[in-house]
Amino acid sequence: MYKILPLLTTFALTGFIPNGISGEFSGHVGLEATAFFEPAIYENQKDTYASLSTKVNYYHDWDNGYQRFETSIFGRVDGDDERTHADIRELYYWRAFNRIELYIGVRQVFWGVTESAHLVDIINQTDLVESIDGEEKLGQAMINTFYETDYGAYELFVLPGFRERTFTGEEGRIRPSVIVDQGNATYESDKEQSHIDYAFRWSHVVDVVDIGLSYFNGTDRNPTLTPNFGGNGVIELTPYYRQIQQYGLDVQATIESWAWKMETIAVIPDSDDNYFASVSGFEYTLVGFSGSSTDLGLIVEYQYDQRDADSASLQQNDIVLGTRWLLNNADSTEILLIGSADLDDSSVIMSVEAQHRLTDNWSVSVEARYFGNASLGGATYDLRKESYARVEFNGYF
Repeated sequence: MYKILPLLTTFALTGFIPNGISGEFSGHVGLEATAFFEPAIYENQKDTYASLSTKVNYYHDWDNGYQRFETSIFGRVDGDDERTHADIRELYYWRAFNRIELYIGVRQVFWGVTESAHLVDIINQTDLVESIDGEEKLGQAMINTFYETDYGAYELFVLPGFRERTFTGEEGRIRPSVIVDQGNATYESDKEQSHIDYAFRWSHVVDVVDIGLSYFNGTDRNPTLTPNFGGNGVIELTPYYRQIQQYGLDVQATIESWAWKMETIAVIPDSDDNYFASVSGFEYTLVGFSGSSTDLGLIVEYQYDQRDADSASLQQNDIVLGTRWLLNNADSTEILLIGSADLDDSSVIMSVEAQHRLTDNWSVSVEARYFGNASLGGATYDLRKESYARVEFNGYF
């Protein structure tokens, strides 16, 4: 996966953690079942899938809390061979020096404030086979410094070892009509996966406003899929990874029950057209909804992408409405309902996500998505028969 990982592992385990001192393990084992509402379009696809996943976490602090080693390993076995995979989500050493913090290793870093899309979130590659919503990410090797001042926090990232995006295989569902040839990705940089990327972020809290400014220079995490003839003469999609610069802005203003949010990016490819994209809106929370102990959030967002119909994104000109229901009970029950409508072609995507704790060691999560009004040539046409429901039981240790 990374040539650097064995060195990082040995360095962390033998060079930093004192001998004879144990850390803390945790994790979970998950059993997942997915059912699609409509029969599959292509051969070898199924209407139901089952998979088994596990995630193991370990961390250890020492030196009065000024040093830490942390790792998180994830793996899944699924009926789709491309969804059967393992990944080092995190494996890093952290050291604090007064206001300066240093991270060395593999990490997951999240940027963003909006609900329906995270445009500024570019450090980690998307693990698309885990979830179509783009929330799941692969681990990224990095050297990262964090410097806290009275005028904001400054973060610098050096990112060696590019990660290619994961795509559903021929036997899996929620995939393009043409198979993605993941084994023959091409790059604008002649260094390909060895290209070293850089990123910088400044963030600050001013009264009720949280603001972040970011800059990224390196390999685009979102590939362009170009049709080519494969070795068997069948047309396949080949991922092409460009070199880009991305300037990002994320802002959230919290005023009483209102949370006003915006994410905006300007992307400058080395050899292509520049473009601008933005997501903005608000979430209004009804605390103690209807006299109960529950909170109900009302979400409204607008998604815009200057690339319009040529974009690889599903969010070119969409309005998003949603609700977030927090029961505030002992079982930590949460329900999120999101619906988006494309104002150009009237296509609709609806999703529901829910989590509930069954016992101290077991929880259940539900995820369902509906794709409607897809038109030929539209961004969601390949998803027209892919509406599904998914249930996962997780046992924690």
